[in-house]
Amino acid sequence: MNPVRAWVTLGLMSGTSMDGIDACLAHIRLTETSFEFDIIDTAAIPFEKGLRQAIGRCPAGTVEDVARLHFHLGAAYADAAQLFLEGRPVDFGGRRSTKGWAISSSNTRSSTTPALLKRPSWS
Repeated sequence: MNPVRAWVTLGLMSGTSMDGIDACLAHIRLTETSFEFDIIDTAAIPFEKGLRQAIGRCPAGTVEDVARLHFHLGAAYADAAQLFLEGRPVDFGGRRSTKGWAISSSNTRSSTTPALLKRPSWS
């Protein structure tokens, strides 16, 4: 059956190991009755040492530290996407991070992932 819609997609994620960004380029096809995909390419892109250390310090940091880290993580994702794609076109992309923090109006933080309460595997 011919696809109803088809896309080339970029997926980026980082996990609780805090070691870097995993990238996946896939061709996704949606038909009237199914969802199919083929993996085009994958890569693991390590965080720079300073960023990895900042991620590890995040639970003990201030709201300002978390905001600064959020900015640097965004730049790391953008750099990883450019490095991984090497000019290849994509229809859309997405990212997932398991290292998020929720900041309440009272400036207190709570982990969005229980695994953040554990020591990172690289320490």
